[in-house]
Amino acid sequence: MQKIYAFIAEYSPLQGIREIYGKLYALNLWGYSLTTAQGEIPDFDQALIQFTHTLIQALKAHNADLFAKTMGTFVKKAYALARSALLAQGFTQKDLSLSPSFTLLNTETV
Repeated sequence: MQKIYAFIAEYSPLQGIREIYGKLYALNLWGYSLTTAQGEIPDFDQALIQFTHTLIQALKAHNADLFAKTMGTFVKKAYALARSALLAQGFTQKDLSLSPSFTLLNTETV
């Protein structure tokens, strides 16, 4: 389904249709596919709880270094998990490259 959304979003002659299908593509990309894969990630809830506690600790201590390190680690792990989940759902590397969220990160460092 995501390929249909992406195709229409890119090639429709009508700007409104391109925008609507672009948003549907994004919702499908980030919403549906990741929620179906969430249950397959071991200790997902515990990792989020630990991340939240560490982030709150950094904020309360006004520790910018700990905050930045915690966020950076979380984003890298989330990116890797999201990428794996999307590829397992049938997305291709080219599909992922359409999203600025993926193209801004260097896939070799994750």
